[in-house]
Amino acid sequence: MTSTIRKEYGVTWLDNNAYIGITSVLKQLGQSEKIVHWQLRKAIERHAQLLMKLNNGEITEGQYNRESRPEELLKSHKEKRREGADMGMVNHTMLDAFSTGDSKLLAETKAKAPEAFNALDLWLHENNAEFIGTEIDVFSSTLRFCGRIDAKIKTPKGIGIFELKSKDRIYWDNQMQAAFYGICDVAIIGGDKCVNDCDFVSALLLKNGKCVEHEIDTTDTMKTLYAIKEIYRAHKPKSPIFAIPGEFK
Repeated sequence: MTSTIRKEYGVTWLDNNAYIGITSVLKQLGQSEKIVHWQLRKAIERHAQLLMKLNNGEITEGQYNRESRPEELLKSHKEKRREGADMGMVNHTMLDAFSTGDSKLLAETKAKAPEAFNALDLWLHENNAEFIGTEIDVFSSTLRFCGRIDAKIKTPKGIGIFELKSKDRIYWDNQMQAAFYGICDVAIIGGDKCVNDCDFVSALLLKNGKCVEHEIDTTDTMKTLYAIKEIYRAHKPKSPIFAIPGEFK
């Protein structure tokens, strides 16, 4: 069955039903404590460097005052996050290249990130990986949340949903996002609507020349997501996902 996905003002529509992206929903919970601590640590480090430069006469007091403003101190962590996002884009392109077997794209991504390329290539070979698809849109008709799977891959363990992360650890929001994909009931593959089936959910942590699989427990996912949905309702009570069926067209 062919279905059309359209997006309007942050809302995704499938068959005239409204869905909200899981990443947007999780953001309503705020940033994790570890992220906040990391941001603060980076700001403190940047301030210490500025103070040392001022004391050494490397910058003027005016420069120090400008660059020690909170928004300036936080730039360092934003730059790091941008670097991580750029690397993430390269890694996702690499995943698509392995999936399609596009020789040109494989060569380009290997040139950009040889260590990551070799690590992912080794993991795929060791696990006899067979790609079912990448960048697959999935929907939960119960929760009315949606998202996009990085890859669905068949290994000796069965059919797995995989999230590729450019880091050496996985945080709670990443785990919840990936676990959600595992309980979605609808997938759109090649424009066709089908059942989103899988045997397990994992994150592939690709960092420092290593590719490590981290399997994710989805046992309490539904209960947790229902609680998150109520938090989202408190923040966005007029969201179309809470509308009476037929009210929104």
